[in-house]
Amino acid sequence: MKLWIPRNSDFIHDTNWLVNQFREGQRVQSILITAPNVLEPQVLRKAKRLQWAGHVQRMDKERIPKKILYSTIGGRRLAGKPRTRWIDAVEEDAKKSMGVRNWKRAAQDREEWRGLIREAKARHRAVAP
Repeated sequence: MKLWIPRNSDFIHDTNWLVNQFREGQRVQSILITAPNVLEPQVLRKAKRLQWAGHVQRMDKERIPKKILYSTIGGRRLAGKPRTRWIDAVEEDAKKSMGVRNWKRAAQDREEWRGLIREAKARHRAVAP
């Protein structure tokens, strides 16, 4: 898993402290570090989802991930509210996090899409307590 860490983050300092304080046999396998300048896991998850959606959107229509994303399953569905699809979450994230209504058009330009995601990350970091 990659972690998006701002340049002025305390993450590197804290990680070095943990390595120096605890010997190899005593180290904890997974650590959740919280700091005001590190993004929360759900924000990172949304950003990665938007990155992947943009990547798939720019793919040729014959590629398997794009075929799967836009394919439909025939037959009758169960009664009740339909399940939320992955693409529905992408559309909601694009509207709420980035303020983009037509994400498919915006994702066609890779640099613009990347910039929008970076802005959304920075915006969330600025409002986080």
